[in-house]
Amino acid sequence: GRHVNPAVTFGLALGGQITVLTGIFYWIAQLLGAIVAAFILKFVTGGLTIPIHSLAAGVGAIQGVIFEIIITFALVYTVYATAADPKKGALGTIAPMAIGFIVGANI
Repeated sequence: GRHVNPAVTFGLALGGQITVLTGIFYWIAQLLGAIVAAFILKFVTGGLTIPIHSLAAGVGAIQGVIFEIIITFALVYTVYATAADPKKGALGTIAPMAIGFIVGANI
């Protein structure tokens, strides 16, 4: 399967679902895709400055990192539980909806 999140790629490589070499190629493609997307966004918006995303008021750097770890774990776990686990059986049919829900919840 295809995945566009480097954390999912890392989890699949760590779990043996893909080879490390394949994971490295995926990472290269994912990073190049992100760079190209940033340039396209800059072109499409006419060079408007894009606001810098920052933590909410009252949230420290450590809290932000911990929260990011938790929501990334939730995404990787959902991908594994529904799409990547060979023992999932019929559960794989809900993978797109489950992954979409967790991505939406993480936003």
